[in-house]
Amino acid sequence: RDALIGFQRGQASEGLVADGRDMGTVVFPDADLKIFLTADAEERARRRYKERVERGENADFDEILKYVNERDLYDMNREIAPLRPAPGCV
Repeated sequence: RDALIGFQRGQASEGLVADGRDMGTVVFPDADLKIFLTADAEERARRRYKERVERGENADFDEILKYVNERDLYDMNREIAPLRPAPGCV
């Protein structure tokens, strides 16, 4: 993980837009602008369900919603780089 963070920081330049669950809190905590943007779990599950159906895959909305909620809970409570808004984010 530490090597990846170093690599990501090394790729940064002025004007970089980085997307990820810990970009503003871990990878680029000193960024000039940090935006914390998310959609509620049901909306994210609807989007994933639609993607799977469009690819012709079997999809169960309730299972997808359960997974999205479980991942959010895990991400918010993990020991390393928990999901949370960065200080000073918009």
